[in-house]
Amino acid sequence: MNIILFSVSNFLLKSLEPNDNEIRCQRLKMKLS
Repeated sequence: MNIILFSVSNFLLKSLEPNDNEIRCQRLKMKLS
């Protein structure tokens, strides 16, 4: 996993609402896969 993407995902998790977090994580996983 790219370190930059990992950092961005963590930043999004901390900055967005819980519901948005799940959506963003799923989108990131789909893009990475």
